[in-house]
Order: sequence, then C-alpha cells, then structure tokens
Amino acid sequence: MDINQVEDNSEFLENVLGIKLPVFQKEIIKNLSCLPKEKIRRWVLAGSPTRLINNKMDINTETLRLGRLREEQAHMKERLAVLQEEFNRDNDELIQTVKLTATTIDEVESSIRQDAVEQFKANGTKSFDCGVAIKMFTILNYEKDRALAWAKEHLIALSLDKTAFEKIVKADEKSKPDFVEIIEEPRATIPTKIQV
Repeated sequence: MDINQVEDNSEFLENVLGIKLPVFQKEIIKNLSCLPKEKIRRWVLAGSPTRLINNKMDINTETLRLGRLREEQAHMKERLAVLQEEFNRDNDELIQTVKLTATTIDEVESSIRQDAVEQFKANGTKSFDCGVAIKMFTILNYEKDRALAWAKEHLIALSLDKTAFEKIVKADEKSKPDFVEIIEEPRATIPTKIQV
C-alpha cells in the first residue's frame, strides 16, 4: 500500500507499518492528520505510537515492532548484497584497476621515501624541489622486559589489564582480592529471532 493512498495516519500505521492500535489511540492518531505520513513513519521507527501517546512502553508491542524492523533490515541487507554483487560483477575491470593503482601508489611512495632517506644519509639533503622532505623523529630502542622491570621499580608507566584481571577473578572467586565486590546485575536480553 502506498503512503499517499492512505486516508489518515491511523490507517497508515495499521496497514502500511503493521502496527495495531486500540480504538482510543486510533482516534488520537487520526487527529494528527496535519502531520506528513513520512514524519509519522520516522516517529514510528524511532519510537512506537504507544510510547508517543502514553509516554511509556509496552514491552510486548515494542518487541514485536523490533522483530518487524529486524525482518525489514534483513530484507534490505539481502537486496543490498544482491546490488553490490551486481555492481562488482558489472564493474570488475574498474575495481581491479583501482586495486592495482593503489598497490602501485604504495610501491612508488615507499621507493620515494627510501631514496630520499638514502640521499639524506649520503649528503644531508633534507628537502627536495618536489615537496618531499626529511623530518627527524625521536625513536626509543629498548628491551621491553627491562623497561617493565624499571617501570615496576619506579611505580610508573603501568596500567591495569582490565580484561585479564576480571577473567582471573571470575575464574576463582574464592581467592579474589578484598577490594573486589562481585555484583549480580540484571540486564535484559533480546532474542535474535523474534516471532512476528
């Protein structure tokens, strides 16, 4: 059904977007006829009409809407994949030329850098007419084990590996440090596949 063929916004929500509304909400939405249907569609995608009217969410309704949105997204992704495949097939020569050109550019840039550094080392030239220039960077060369031992000794430059620490504590809760509190936190999970 075309958006422009729908007489009122409640009909649009039910027939075009598949959202069933109670009678009292239909009347409220119907009275929003001054709003463009595309704006109503964007509102529905951002938050259900139930939420717009009651300012609260019905989890079952929202979950069904989420299921419809996921199905719509899956169809769009499938269509996009088909279009990308068609594009790649129809433009294979251009795509290969772009890749080859990128590889060639990398090779030429590397060669220019290497030649410029060699000339600098040979005769001290730091700038070239074409805009290539030699800049000096300070690089530290050290053994990582010795640097870590030094950092521990001086109590600096250390940071906690949060992932490793939490994995160790969760593996053996009995030997956890005193400063760690284990809390059970409720989090809602939403199934990947929703029956619509």
